[in-house]
Amino acid sequence: MKKILLAIAGLIVAGVVVLFATFDANSYRPQIAEALSEQLGRTVKLDGPIKLGLSWSDGFRLGVSNVSIANPPWASRPVMAKIGELYLGVGIQPLLSRKLEVSSFKLADADVQLETNAGGQTNWEFNGTKKEPSTPPVAPPAAGKAETKPVAIHVSKVNVSDSRFAIKGKDGKTNVFKVDDLTFDGRGKGIKLTFKGEAAGAPVTLDASGGELEKMMGEKWPFKADAVYMNYKIHAEGSLNNGAKNVVVDTYTLGAGDSKITGALKIALGGQRPAITGTVNSDKLNPSDFKQPETAAPEGKSEASPSPKSQSAREMLFSNEPLNLDGLKAADAKLDVAIGEVPIGPSSLKKIQAKVNLENGRLLVSPYSLNFAGTEAKGQKMVDASVSPVKVSAILNAPQLDMSKLAELGGLESFITGKADMTLDIESVGNSMHAIASNANGHISLIAAGGTLSQKILGDVAGSLLNAFAPGTGQLVKPALNCMVARFKIVNGMMQTDGLLLDTAQATIAGTGSINLRDETMDMVLRTRTKAVNVGGLEPPLRVSGPLTKLSYVPDIAGTAKSVVGLLTNGAVGDAGVPEVVSQAGQNACVYTIEHPQASKPAGKTGAVQDAVKKAGEKAKDMGNQLIQGIGKGLFGN
Repeated sequence: MKKILLAIAGLIVAGVVVLFATFDANSYRPQIAEALSEQLGRTVKLDGPIKLGLSWSDGFRLGVSNVSIANPPWASRPVMAKIGELYLGVGIQPLLSRKLEVSSFKLADADVQLETNAGGQTNWEFNGTKKEPSTPPVAPPAAGKAETKPVAIHVSKVNVSDSRFAIKGKDGKTNVFKVDDLTFDGRGKGIKLTFKGEAAGAPVTLDASGGELEKMMGEKWPFKADAVYMNYKIHAEGSLNNGAKNVVVDTYTLGAGDSKITGALKIALGGQRPAITGTVNSDKLNPSDFKQPETAAPEGKSEASPSPKSQSAREMLFSNEPLNLDGLKAADAKLDVAIGEVPIGPSSLKKIQAKVNLENGRLLVSPYSLNFAGTEAKGQKMVDASVSPVKVSAILNAPQLDMSKLAELGGLESFITGKADMTLDIESVGNSMHAIASNANGHISLIAAGGTLSQKILGDVAGSLLNAFAPGTGQLVKPALNCMVARFKIVNGMMQTDGLLLDTAQATIAGTGSINLRDETMDMVLRTRTKAVNVGGLEPPLRVSGPLTKLSYVPDIAGTAKSVVGLLTNGAVGDAGVPEVVSQAGQNACVYTIEHPQASKPAGKTGAVQDAVKKAGEKAKDMGNQLIQGIGKGLFGN
């Protein structure tokens, strides 16, 4: 009987082999294409040969070529997918044990584009003909009986080559991925995966390994991966835990240029969004290392030359481009950040410590501390992208910062020395940087006591005036800075002076006016009262105005002329608008003078220069206009 059964089994196998060897599936290609089209609700074309067969290594084999699947009418192109060549091998014996073993899968010369339109429709949703089942549904298993185990799947080999995959979103933007070669090997006690191709026009390589594929959904599945994308190099190793519901990255490294970030992460995948906790550490992090290089233009689009700017257009400090903060909504995170140094221009930020909390699109960096401009600054920042318009806020307290290093940090020539206390508290809303600047509210303060100014900064304001009325006194060399206060209130994008006073041994300078962040302009007046010689209120105000990117500095000729005319007609000359700074023990003199105006003294209205001008007026009143013009030319060169 045993021999008879073996003979029968042999005859069956031989019959199946003969069937596959003699069966010509190509003669049924039209019927197969029609059946597939009916099931998908899309036109399916099988323009290449169909190959069926059996082999000891791959089992059941299926090969097709030149296959296409049509798109729905609303899609951006007629065809959703084109497949140059597809090969599938499935083991026969494992099927008897409810195990699907893909012995080999090959895909070559494929072009697949997934799309989502503005209405939320996707081109991978198929609406084929649905037929009612001919038999009633199978009843659920009776209580107490074990459920049937699902079919186990094992993949031995996968290869994808010379293919293109694209994803087009609701916004019309298309992300393209090119696969030069992808190889997966699941044979043995672990898997190996290699990839070479492009993402967003930039080269990508990946080399990864892990445990056995069948155990990936177990308690712990180890992995290790190395990838290169653009100028980034990434290394990670860890494990998938609890059925891949949690990812533990025991160690990771992200490198770009001379910068390197290391740390450890835990990622929970069971919630509404991935939840990430971990650490971010770096000895030195250079932002320029992470600047993305230019990539090739998207397929089908040529690089358009930028349109020339009109002469009336001017450079803007704050962009009107909408902020893309979707990344803040993609995951939740709690991270401890420690960075040794971040170079910025000729200076750097050092010893950065921060706690980052991201939840439901709301990013809070609090507290944070860093060393810059010779001091330790502390504060917090918040960006709430869960609402529209986006909410932002920033608090900073930087005591005793080095003003010369602060100037260097901004890429400016050091024109001031000394220590200053800086505070900042700002909040705003907006979906672009320009909108955020335009809606800003809060205050900024910079208060200093002691230091020096460069010869140029005071010479531009008062030096020419001193030289005109008292030659030699305007040769200023590192004038001592007694005190300084610069305070601004910010209301709906308008920065209004709330105390702007600078006092040196040679002169006192007071300022009033505003900075309009909405149209990015400034309109301020700086008034000077010299100490080396009393010019009786003739010091010309300096108006600083215009676009923030191209400010103009123009002496207030009208105000100066009015003062001169008052002298010529023996009239009173108005107060220069600059208080005499009053010292108070234990307090900053400039702050005290601003907050106690009754304690300061008005500018003097008489002096040797005033008498000289009066005498000149008595001798030649009819030359008043020429005198005004002469003074203007002598002082301002115009």
